[in-house]
Amino acid sequence: YTTEQMDLICSIAYVVHEEILPSYRNAKVKDMLGLSNKHVTLDQATQQLKRLTEIKELDKLKAYEFERVQKSFFAVYAHFETSLKQPQMLLPGTVVDLSNMPCILNGRDIVRPRQCAFSFAEGRSCRPYFFQIDPNLQLRYSTFLSAIGVPAKVSPYDIIDALENIAVTNEKNTLSGGHLNTAIQLAQILAQHTLEKNHKAIYIPDQDGRMKKATDLCYNTSPWMKI
Repeated sequence: YTTEQMDLICSIAYVVHEEILPSYRNAKVKDMLGLSNKHVTLDQATQQLKRLTEIKELDKLKAYEFERVQKSFFAVYAHFETSLKQPQMLLPGTVVDLSNMPCILNGRDIVRPRQCAFSFAEGRSCRPYFFQIDPNLQLRYSTFLSAIGVPAKVSPYDIIDALENIAVTNEKNTLSGGHLNTAIQLAQILAQHTLEKNHKAIYIPDQDGRMKKATDLCYNTSPWMKI
């Protein structure tokens, strides 16, 4: 593949660099090498994205290193965004694959589509459970992000699942400052929603910072969040 396609393919295929073969830009040379009509497929772009998500500790990368990684992520998103606007849509299998895996580079976090929303609680982010999509991503790749399952707003039932996750992870332990603040924020956001009667148990922090079922707690002397 040529350097123009490097960001879409570099982790799964070879790229011909100008420094090595300056004449590859010549049309005849490109034809001879079979590069003229060689295009990155959706399947290849998906493989590239999966390789990118395997990169660990993005927060420790130097600025130029992160910029290189970010450029590749964005090139893949742009490829999907363009494909969605063509008759050849994203394959259902591709959508399922991406909707179930961490594949969205949001800041320096790689997160699952259901952990994000285009609008989330007045711009607040409840890491590592929920994130508001970066406005730049929303502006440039909203069709692709919607297709893989990024919702307009986080579902209250996803918040219930996150609170349960905090409870299970911490069992009977007192939550640390960051986790406690996140649990409180999630509970406050959840309290703004109207839920169906037969929802699963809601876990919230008690006065000691331990996660308990809301129906087992009281606010002063009254049951709290009893629905």
